[in-house]
Amino acid sequence: MTSDKAAALVNTLYARTKEGQVAWSQTSNDDAFEFALPEYTIRIARQYHENEQDEATYYLNLLDSNGKSIDTVFPFEVTDHFRNAWEIFATLFNRARDRGLGISTAVDRILAELGGEVPLENVDDEIPF
Repeated sequence: MTSDKAAALVNTLYARTKEGQVAWSQTSNDDAFEFALPEYTIRIARQYHENEQDEATYYLNLLDSNGKSIDTVFPFEVTDHFRNAWEIFATLFNRARDRGLGISTAVDRILAELGGEVPLENVDDEIPF
């Protein structure tokens, strides 16, 4: 895939995910989430480097209807279009993870059970525990 096409895909996925229009779901891998279309699946994944748990590589994987990988896009492939490509991929992964695991929904329900959200300005600097 050309870098222009890859950048268009990344940009559109990022925008639509931010808008809540992409239904990311879990996979059998805790570090991968996917969005299934009728003929293709798009997977965003995170892979940690050996012996470096703090540093990860993010990438998009395009799969055909048989689950075969047809292309992979890494942040370095779109740096001509996005100088912060790594952050875009990391944010996209975290938003996909949030949607796939239902994290925001869980937090909203917990806050509701606690009587609603307390405005941040009412939080003391020192919590007495």
